[in-house]
Amino acid sequence: MRIIDQAIEQLALKLKEKQHLDHIEFLKVRLGMQVVAINFFKGIVTYGLALLLNIFLYTLTVHISYFVLRYFSHGAHAKSSLLCHIQNIVFFVIIPFLINYYDITFSYMLFLTIIGLIVVIRYAPAATRKQPIKS
Repeated sequence: MRIIDQAIEQLALKLKEKQHLDHIEFLKVRLGMQVVAINFFKGIVTYGLALLLNIFLYTLTVHISYFVLRYFSHGAHAKSSLLCHIQNIVFFVIIPFLINYYDITFSYMLFLTIIGLIVVIRYAPAATRKQPIKS
C-alpha cells in the first residue's frame, strides 16, 4: 500500500499546484483519493472472494441491501480500515456463503429478518457528530 499512498500523494500535489488549492483543499482532495483507493481494493477482495466461492449474486444482494440501509440510517464506522475490511468479508462473503451452503429453512430466515428489522427500527438512524438527528 505504500506505493499507492506515494502515488496518491504525488497526484494530489500536482492537483494542488495546477488548481491552486490551499492546504485544507489539498488535504480534502488527498483524503478523497485515499478513500476511493481503499474502497476499490476492498471491493476487489470482497467480490474476488465471492467469485471464488460462487456467491457473487448473494454478495451483491447483501451489499445493495446494506447500501440502502446505510443511506437512510447513517451510522458508525469501524475503528480501523483493517477492522472494516474484516467486517466486509464476514458480512458480505462468509455469511452469504454459510446461508447458501447450509439449508436454512424459510421460517428461520423469516425469524432472523424480523429480529434484524426490530434492531434497525430501534437503533437507526444513528446520530453522528457530523450528522446529528434534528427534532
